Amino acid sequence: MARAFARRMYASKQWQQCRDYIFNKYFGLCQDCGKPGVEVHHKKFLTPTNINDPDIVYGENNLVLLCRDCHYTRHTIRRKSVDDCYYFDEDGNMCQKIMEAEPMEAKVYIVYGCPGSGKSRYVKEHMSIGDMVVDLDLLSQAIGLQGKAETPINLIDTALDMREHLYELIAKRSIKCQSVWIVAGLPKIYEREQLKSRVRADDLIFINVSKDECINRVTNDDERVDKNKQLLIIDKWFREFDIEDNGGLDDY
Repeated sequence: MARAFARRMYASKQWQQCRDYIFNKYFGLCQDCGKPGVEVHHKKFLTPTNINDPDIVYGENNLVLLCRDCHYTRHTIRRKSVDDCYYFDEDGNMCQKIMEAEPMEAKVYIVYGCPGSGKSRYVKEHMSIGDMVVDLDLLSQAIGLQGKAETPINLIDTALDMREHLYELIAKRSIKCQSVWIVAGLPKIYEREQLKSRVRADDLIFINVSKDECINRVTNDDERVDKNKQLLIIDKWFREFDIEDNGGLDDY
């Protein structure tokens, strides 16, 4: 099944035409075993960072026709390599095995914005299997089994302590993953810069959504129980947001 970041591409007319071309190029035969071909395979695996590169996605030098079994085998080899502590870089190349004493130097991204802006959706669409996500709401749900943004007050300090510990591990790079995604509100510039410096983040990603849209999403989100509390948090976030370093908010 196509991963979220590639679904639009696989549904496009351009991909269907490219797929037909590759079938014809190889006369409908699997290039690994000679059986009837079924899958057009990307030799350099697709990633969120190369999905817009036409040479990777549609270039015939990166495409080969395979039967279903051979296609499965190639992806199984890739998954096994990852399970055995190999990893793939942003270009889909296999990199050196990581020993227990040498954790991978993970890329760290801070995704920030107002509640209801779609931070978690963005991360889900861009992360890879095995990436780590640090989100206070998710940590709270894990230890309290409550709904979204409904942490029992007696567990808030514990959830914050858990997040602090994860930040320490990230700062030391005492983790084994390709990317770390930190999800937070961070309306103030100094908060963002302080966290970026602390965890040595590679990038700050702002989810720019208008206040009205955030309110609409929260209001229609059945997983959020206390809507009034969430609306107050949205209002507070927009009042505190430092707007000057982002070129303005849409419909602020």
